[in-house]
Amino acid sequence: MGFSPPNLSHDFAFNTRNRRGRVRPKRRYASASFVGKNRVVFNIKGNVYRLVAAVAYRFHAVYIKFVGTHAQYDKIDAATVESS
Repeated sequence: MGFSPPNLSHDFAFNTRNRRGRVRPKRRYASASFVGKNRVVFNIKGNVYRLVAAVAYRFHAVYIKFVGTHAQYDKIDAATVESS
């Protein structure tokens, strides 16, 4: 059986906020951290790797900005990084 990545675009675009204004993806992706500027950081494989995504809620799009090890992540600014 192959790897099937989650449909982040759907989760973020259509379930962005509940009636209290809280972001819902945190429920589904417990390892997600919201770091400002519509950026979300995901811990992967028990915090060995990190993925930084920019979420364009208005356009229903998710842009991968960084994928790397935890050590590499420590050297970047998740709120401004543009590519790995």
